[in-house]
Amino acid sequence: MEHPVLKRAKAALDRLSADEVARLQAEHREMALLTYEAGIAAAREEAEQEGRTAGIQEGRTAGTSEVLLRLLTVKFGPQPANVAERLAGASQEELLRWSERLLSAETLERVFA
Repeated sequence: MEHPVLKRAKAALDRLSADEVARLQAEHREMALLTYEAGIAAAREEAEQEGRTAGIQEGRTAGTSEVLLRLLTVKFGPQPANVAERLAGASQEELLRWSERLLSAETLERVFA
């Protein structure tokens, strides 16, 4: 190495490498950084998985509410806006329960009873 800056950097590195305390501190910093990065990666993966799961559930619920609205329209005629809003805000369990009631209900009110 002929460049003076590189020579000084190598000399400083050699001094630090020979210093046991400085070497151990560097190893501890490196381990802490690796642990931190692993934790961040794990948290990111968990958040992404939770997002995928929530997206799948939202898609199912939206699809179920759309089908139920169509079935209600076929059976009882055009539905007021508040019915579509109620379906959109319902849980998957509620939508399934209403879907089952739709089969035997004589009126719209009985579906939601």
